Amino acid sequence: AFFINVVYLHSYFFSSSFYIIIMLLKDIPGKLEDNGIFLASGIIKERQADIEAAAKEVGMQVDHVDEKGGWVVMQMSKVK
Repeated sequence: AFFINVVYLHSYFFSSSFYIIIMLLKDIPGKLEDNGIFLASGIIKERQADIEAAAKEVGMQVDHVDEKGGWVVMQMSKVK
């Protein structure tokens, strides 16, 4: 069997809610399968670099970013 573990977190309601993603990022690598995908959305464009830096600190890499109207969705995985 082939399984892909996907974790999705949407942070839309508060301008400072990107902190929620940063706080939870430390737990993601331990819960994500080796080939799993973590999606984080509802990120204000100005905070993208903060999320990228926090992801790198916990052993995650940003694989893809989409931006629309000043909001960002980021696809991440464990560093291989």
